[in-house]
Amino acid sequence: MQRHGMISRFKVMVSLLALVGALSYLDLRLWSFAPEIEPIAPPAPGNAGLPSPGGSLDADLLPPPRSLAEFPQTARRPLFFANRRPVDMSQPKSPVAAAPEAALPVSLDQVQLVGIMRTGKAKARALVRAGADGQAMWLGVGDNVRGWQLKEIGDDKAIFEADGQRVQIRLYAATTAGAK
Repeated sequence: MQRHGMISRFKVMVSLLALVGALSYLDLRLWSFAPEIEPIAPPAPGNAGLPSPGGSLDADLLPPPRSLAEFPQTARRPLFFANRRPVDMSQPKSPVAAAPEAALPVSLDQVQLVGIMRTGKAKARALVRAGADGQAMWLGVGDNVRGWQLKEIGDDKAIFEADGQRVQIRLYAATTAGAK
């Protein structure tokens, strides 16, 4: 009975040594393997629809990249608005939309709405550039700039009020000159 137990242990030891040897050989082969790093040759002119030898099927079937100059509407339309329209550059830019003729406390001519930020449950903020120095500041509803109080922030506009008068400044003034 003891002899049978010794033979079983011997078989297990030989099997484990064979397994360790096979794994060592595989590891050695993987370490000595050198991948092919030659560049892929472009397809020959006569093989228009067939993949080139050594090339990938996807690379040969994809169209060539196009220039951005082929997409002029993409560059002229503001992003992130459902009612995107091309910017009309023929009209002069005026950040103040149809202000009343009465005397205002201080002119908002040099105030420009640069951006609007809405994040989660936080209140909306308007990025406004004011004055000749072009310094930008973030304003929330109720904040003041040049004597005007910010009353409302819309999707593409900010409404300021002073002395009972309201002035609306648009984010993209040239696109909305004719719109209400």
